[in-house]
Amino acid sequence: MGTAVEAAGTEATQLAEMQRIRWCYIQILIMAVLFNDHIYMMVSETEVNHGHADLSFIVRPDMRRFKRLDLVLEFKYVSLNEVKLSGEELRQKSREELMQLPLVASKLTEAEVQAMHYGDSLIERFKLPSITRFAVVALGWSDWYFDG
Repeated sequence: MGTAVEAAGTEATQLAEMQRIRWCYIQILIMAVLFNDHIYMMVSETEVNHGHADLSFIVRPDMRRFKRLDLVLEFKYVSLNEVKLSGEELRQKSREELMQLPLVASKLTEAEVQAMHYGDSLIERFKLPSITRFAVVALGWSDWYFDG
């Protein structure tokens, strides 16, 4: 019995690590697509008031003349197992139906609250005039829902 529990614990730890690594790949992809180091200071996992904003794009002080937006993105992930859906069932549902799933709605709300908090902290830290906030929820690895 102890061996089975240890094996399950090890497998769960490995799966959690794989999920964390995949999430890092998503952040890297977004950074690569949106990254423009001539205009933005790209900050991943910015520490703000005892928390970490997942991804921040802060306009460089010398580039403020271009009227670019400062951005903060907060990400959450919900696995298909957590919402008890298969990939096929997921594809058959509308975006609105999926956003009504309690876990997806709760993660989106959680991300929105964190994005608001982190955005306020970044405004204070970098003396920004304002910041645009995005909350992103990935449902499985194929569908993302966001509010911003």
